Amino acid sequence: MTGTNPTEVYRAVCGNHLDPAQVAQLAGVKTVVLTLMLEQIDRPGIRERILREMMAIYRGNVIWGADLMEPPLGAPQPGTMA
Repeated sequence: MTGTNPTEVYRAVCGNHLDPAQVAQLAGVKTVVLTLMLEQIDRPGIRERILREMMAIYRGNVIWGADLMEPPLGAPQPGTMA
Protein backbone atom coordinates (compact mmCIF):
# COMPACT_ATOMS: atom_id res chain seq x y z
CA MET A 1 0.00 0.00 0.00
CA THR A 2 1.38 3.39 -0.94
CA GLY A 3 0.12 6.33 1.10
CA THR A 4 -3.64 6.03 1.39
CA ASN A 5 -4.24 4.37 -1.98
CA PRO A 6 -4.26 0.58 -2.32
CA THR A 7 -1.85 -0.85 -4.87
CA GLU A 8 -3.17 -2.32 -8.12
CA VAL A 9 -2.41 -5.83 -6.81
CA TYR A 10 -4.40 -5.19 -3.62
CA ARG A 11 -7.31 -3.77 -5.63
CA ALA A 12 -7.29 -6.77 -8.01
CA VAL A 13 -7.37 -9.25 -5.12
CA CYS A 14 -9.73 -7.45 -2.73
CA GLY A 15 -11.88 -5.30 -5.00
CA ASN A 16 -13.50 -2.19 -3.58
CA HIS A 17 -16.68 -1.05 -1.86
CA LEU A 18 -18.71 -1.08 -5.08
CA ASP A 19 -18.22 -4.84 -5.57
CA PRO A 20 -20.31 -5.93 -2.54
CA ALA A 21 -22.91 -3.27 -3.41
CA GLN A 22 -23.36 -4.75 -6.90
CA VAL A 23 -23.44 -8.35 -5.67
CA ALA A 24 -25.90 -7.55 -2.86
CA GLN A 25 -28.23 -5.69 -5.24
CA LEU A 26 -28.21 -8.54 -7.77
CA ALA A 27 -28.74 -11.14 -5.02
CA GLY A 28 -31.60 -9.25 -3.37
CA VAL A 29 -29.78 -8.99 -0.05
CA LYS A 30 -31.64 -6.84 2.51
CA THR A 31 -28.67 -5.65 4.60
CA VAL A 32 -24.92 -5.42 4.06
CA VAL A 33 -22.61 -5.05 7.07
CA LEU A 34 -19.19 -3.66 6.19
CA THR A 35 -16.36 -5.12 8.26
CA LEU A 36 -12.57 -5.33 8.25
CA MET A 37 -12.05 -1.74 7.15
CA LEU A 38 -8.61 -0.43 6.29
CA GLU A 39 -7.46 2.33 8.62
CA GLN A 40 -7.22 4.72 5.66
CA ILE A 41 -10.94 4.49 4.86
CA ASP A 42 -12.38 4.25 8.36
CA ARG A 43 -12.43 8.03 8.74
CA PRO A 44 -15.16 10.67 8.67
CA GLY A 45 -15.71 12.04 5.18
CA ILE A 46 -14.31 8.92 3.51
CA ARG A 47 -16.83 6.75 5.32
CA GLU A 48 -19.76 8.89 4.18
CA ARG A 49 -18.52 8.95 0.58
CA ILE A 50 -18.23 5.15 0.52
CA LEU A 51 -21.74 4.73 1.92
CA ARG A 52 -23.16 7.26 -0.55
CA GLU A 53 -21.48 5.53 -3.51
CA MET A 54 -22.66 2.09 -2.38
CA MET A 55 -26.22 3.28 -1.88
CA ALA A 56 -26.29 4.64 -5.44
CA ILE A 57 -26.01 0.97 -6.56
CA TYR A 58 -27.54 -0.99 -3.68
CA ARG A 59 -31.08 -0.31 -2.45
CA GLY A 60 -30.93 -2.16 0.88
CA ASN A 61 -29.42 -1.21 4.24
CA VAL A 62 -25.71 -0.57 4.63
CA ILE A 63 -24.26 -0.82 8.14
CA TRP A 64 -20.70 0.31 8.93
CA GLY A 65 -19.56 -2.43 11.29
CA ALA A 66 -17.62 -1.78 14.49
CA ASP A 67 -15.93 -3.99 17.07
CA LEU A 68 -18.45 -5.73 19.34
CA MET A 69 -21.36 -4.34 17.33
CA GLU A 70 -24.61 -6.27 17.40
CA PRO A 71 -26.42 -5.42 14.15
CA PRO A 72 -30.19 -5.22 14.50
CA LEU A 73 -32.21 -8.21 13.38
CA GLY A 74 -35.61 -7.94 11.77
CA ALA A 75 -37.11 -6.21 8.80
CA PRO A 76 -34.72 -3.52 7.55
CA GLN A 77 -35.86 -0.26 6.02
CA PRO A 78 -34.30 -0.16 2.50
CA GLY A 79 -32.06 2.75 1.64
CA THR A 80 -31.04 3.66 5.20
CA MET A 81 -27.60 3.92 6.73
CA ALA A 82 -26.68 2.75 10.22
